[in-house]
Amino acid sequence: MTFVMAMLFSCENDMKTIQRLSISDTMPDEIIYDVEMAYSDSGNMRVILRSPVMYTFSTQEGKTIFPEGFIVSFYGADKSLRSYIKAKYGIQYFKERKVEAKNNVVVENIARGEKLETEHLIWDQKRQKIHTEAFVKIITPDKILFGKGLEADESFKKRIIKKISGEFLIEPDE
Repeated sequence: MTFVMAMLFSCENDMKTIQRLSISDTMPDEIIYDVEMAYSDSGNMRVILRSPVMYTFSTQEGKTIFPEGFIVSFYGADKSLRSYIKAKYGIQYFKERKVEAKNNVVVENIARGEKLETEHLIWDQKRQKIHTEAFVKIITPDKILFGKGLEADESFKKRIIKKISGEFLIEPDE
C-alpha cells in the first residue's frame, strides 16, 4: 500500500511539473497593445510597425505573434513611403529569421506601382527571399498576373510565379 501511495504522489508532482512547463510554453512573456515601433538608420526613419496587439514568447526558438494583424511600412531616404506589407495575422520567428504573414496579405511597392495579394507569405530574412505556395494576384501598372506559388527577392524585382493562370492587359484611361 505504501508503494501505491508513493507512486500517486510521484505522479501528482510530475503532472504539476508538466502542466507548469506546458503553460510557460503557451503563455506569452509580453502582451503589448496598440503597438507602434519605429526603426531608424542614421537618424532617418526606415520602418514603422503597427499592430493592435503583439505577443512575445521567449522560448528557445523565440517568436512574436500578431494575432490581430499588422502593417509594416518602409520609407526611403527622402522620408517617402516606398512600400508596405499588411496581413490579418503574423508570426516572426527570431531564431530562424523568418516572418510568416497569413490572411489577406497585401504587399505594395508604391515606387514601382505593384501590388501582391495572397493568403500566405513567408519572408526568409537570411536568404533575403519571399515565397508562398498559395494563390497569388500581382497587379502592375499594365497587367494583372495570377498564379499558384511565388518566389521572389525582397525587393520583388526578380520573381518567379508558379502555375500562371492568366495575364490581362490594362488599357490606360484616355
